[in-house]
Amino acid sequence: MVRTTMRITPLPIVVLVAVLALWLARGGLAQSPPPPQRALHAFEMHASFMRSSFSGVNETDARAAFGVFVRRMGEKRGYAITPHLHIVDDAEALRELLNRQTVNMVVLDSWDYLALAPLTNYPATFAAVEQGVIQEEYLVLVGADSGLTGLADLAGKQALVLRSSNTSNAGHWFRTEILALGRGAPEAFLSRLEVRGQLSQTVLPVFFGKADACAVDRQGFATMIEMNPQVGKRLKVLVQSEPYLDTLICVQLAGWERDGMRQDMMDAMLEMPNDPAGRQIMSLFKFNGMAPFEDRYIESMRALRKRHDALTGGQP
Repeated sequence: MVRTTMRITPLPIVVLVAVLALWLARGGLAQSPPPPQRALHAFEMHASFMRSSFSGVNETDARAAFGVFVRRMGEKRGYAITPHLHIVDDAEALRELLNRQTVNMVVLDSWDYLALAPLTNYPATFAAVEQGVIQEEYLVLVGADSGLTGLADLAGKQALVLRSSNTSNAGHWFRTEILALGRGAPEAFLSRLEVRGQLSQTVLPVFFGKADACAVDRQGFATMIEMNPQVGKRLKVLVQSEPYLDTLICVQLAGWERDGMRQDMMDAMLEMPNDPAGRQIMSLFKFNGMAPFEDRYIESMRALRKRHDALTGGQP
């Protein structure tokens, strides 16, 4: 008896996949319904910035990046946010706005924060961090071969002061130091005092001998040296400040529509470095992180403000 062996040829994998797909299309397995979409809570968010915080910043770019970031972070947390950004010119205008209790977040420098304090419903929540630094020193730069040895030598000279985003307090420190000389206000002591909104426009005139001195932040000076090492050779530090905190972010304490909204906003702000629009905001405003605020960060600025007010009789 002859035995025959049947050999079964396996179907190609392509055929098996096609058969399985046809079977599924005909209802071979029950299809799971798509998960229901979460309803988003509509929310009008209002953020206020001091004009000084926008110094040197492209306002159109900042508004666009802010809108994209806020909407995206809101959707992630269940909100359909309509962002509103308000820019105010001075501390009194900001005080009036905050008294209405309609602002959710405020960005301002520590000098103006102290002028408005106590802000019971808008406590300082975050401090801006630049290159790992929370408190930064300000410098008065002069030509290395100028022969100037102290601030008193600037009498009758021309000086420029940087006032840009996250460096707006340099002018307050510089003004206080000149007042402390007892030689009158800076406008009378100097032949010319001019505020500039761009770092290069503040440093390079001194570099090229078009101005006698400039007041900038240490990080800015380091940036200029990195771009052109000759800046570090042809300019020297005449006076150096204590480290000061510049920019603060205050988040509304009470008045939110829902429980947890304040914490959601703070969590979203800490995610800025992980979001493209968030990184653009940080680049525009010249910081690369935020740290939870601690009162010790503002102690040196509080002392500067007290010293300034003593010299001026409380006048701004």
